[in-house]
Amino acid sequence: MGGGAPAPQPDSSAGQELAAALQRNLLHEMQIISLHNELTAVKHENVKLRQQLHATNTAGMSNSDRICALEKQMQELLAASLQQSDMHDSISKLHSRQEELVQRQKVDECQHSLVLKTESALPAQGITAHVQDLLCQQLNIAVTVLKVQPLGNKQHSDSDSQNRKHAYKVGLGSSGQRTEVLRIKAQALRGTPLSIDALLTPDQLASKQRLMPVARQAKSAGQSVRWRYGTLLINGRCSSQLHTSPLTAANMG
Repeated sequence: MGGGAPAPQPDSSAGQELAAALQRNLLHEMQIISLHNELTAVKHENVKLRQQLHATNTAGMSNSDRICALEKQMQELLAASLQQSDMHDSISKLHSRQEELVQRQKVDECQHSLVLKTESALPAQGITAHVQDLLCQQLNIAVTVLKVQPLGNKQHSDSDSQNRKHAYKVGLGSSGQRTEVLRIKAQALRGTPLSIDALLTPDQLASKQRLMPVARQAKSAGQSVRWRYGTLLINGRCSSQLHTSPLTAANMG
């Protein structure tokens, strides 16, 4: 019984396979961990992208709201500008209409008024009744005087200013009375210190002011100067005709 059976030796190939399997499992776990980390990173980046997208959309909506607000403000400003322009046109038309009415009123007033000139000033108290009595006596007709107002130098002729006459605007009861007074005044007032002229309309007054230097020049040259409703008469002829006549230059010189 010298020797027993030998002890079994471990199988080296099985151990190697087991080690290899463990190594593969370890690699698989590491790959799983790596994939998990990559997935987590991707999810994190996805969250960031979603946040950026939300911020971009929010900014886009904010810019859109701002653009809409600016467009609305521009429309309101344009509407206000158009309204202001219409208002300005309306005001201009109103001023023009008002000016027309004022001019028409002045013209209508001239149809019922005349200018009375005296050497001495008339009494301020009771002047309306005084002028009515004066005209009735001097002209020997019945007239109604509604209003008497002192005039400035614009309605005076150049000679009147030199003679320092006092001028008054006299409003009569009707245009017919004015026409009758102007018709008979030359003969009725001859030899008296009174004179009566028509009240000039704004256009006639402007024409008289424009021709005043011509009247002064003609008077300095010894020519006869008269005014008729704002028209300058030199030696009995209208000044506009004289300016177009070849003889005028010699006469005026």
